[in-house]
Amino acid sequence: MLVTVINSLGRLLNYSYDYSTGYDLAATSFWGVSSLISIIVCCVVLIVLIFWIFITYWVYKDATKRNVENPILWALLTFFLSWIGLIIYFLVGRNQSGTGTKTT
Repeated sequence: MLVTVINSLGRLLNYSYDYSTGYDLAATSFWGVSSLISIIVCCVVLIVLIFWIFITYWVYKDATKRNVENPILWALLTFFLSWIGLIIYFLVGRNQSGTGTKTT
């Protein structure tokens, strides 16, 4: 009964122990390290995604303020092409001026 409770608790905590050999399977396996790496990678991806959403929003607001034609297109270009899109916006997009006047 006690072994069943310990095994259930170990599964809950993602911990394994082989009673027949006496080896701690969590310490000898790669799974404990891989789950930590997965969490770190997910956090980094989330931070990069939030950063690119912010950059996309900034490009849209900057293009709108400068009265550039198609600010949504420049924002989408920046989002999907990442650094290349941002460089293209700085080189080409910011130098464009729209034909209409912006009302505030």
